[in-house]
Amino acid sequence: MAIHRAEQQHGRVELTKSVATLANNSAKALKHVSEKLRNREAVHAAGDGELYVDLEEIRRIDNALANIPLHTVPSSLVTPTMILSSTIRQFLCKVEMALQLHRKLGAPEFEDFFRTLDQMNESLAATCADIETAARKAQCEA
Repeated sequence: MAIHRAEQQHGRVELTKSVATLANNSAKALKHVSEKLRNREAVHAAGDGELYVDLEEIRRIDNALANIPLHTVPSSLVTPTMILSSTIRQFLCKVEMALQLHRKLGAPEFEDFFRTLDQMNESLAATCADIETAARKAQCEA
């Protein structure tokens, strides 16, 4: 019985570490895409296919997060994991929309786009910090 509990605890700690790693890698990927789309010219170039933006990696991250069974995640990580997943989905939708409609966007829409990307990156950094804190706590409790 004690071995089974130890295995379960080890599994939770490993899952927590995986979520923390995924969160940090998500932040890096979003920052990378945001930096590539730093101005109107870059958005136009990406929308016209002249600048490659790796949205497939963002989709892979989104898919990985969607496949995390939240009922197996320590309770302290459920909300941050959901926020992480939501932020990734919103980021992907916002970027895809901007790339599809880039020729129809005016100055206010571009301003909103860049402000939103900045806010999403800031939000993701805070979420990563929350996940790191929960991961450290889970490791200490193990």
